[in-house]
Amino acid sequence: MDNKKKIIIAAALVIIIAGLVLTGYFYWKKSGTDQAQTPASGDPINNAVTQGVLPSINPESNPLEKFPDINPANTANPFKTAKTNPFQ
Repeated sequence: MDNKKKIIIAAALVIIIAGLVLTGYFYWKKSGTDQAQTPASGDPINNAVTQGVLPSINPESNPLEKFPDINPANTANPFKTAKTNPFQ
């Protein structure tokens, strides 16, 4: 009797899990088609929002074009002007 009860519980669990998987699959498929159609209704809004929002950036207005050289590696190398390797 105990063995038969375990088989019935296992079969019920398999049926419940299969039902949940199928329900989730069909819900996912349905929601995927709804999302594909949603951006089409927002296209005029997206076009209106993106027109003329950002100013044009000219190369003359770049503040970092003439920045000072503050890299410590350029001044810290004592062997920069050496013609030969002093360790050979």
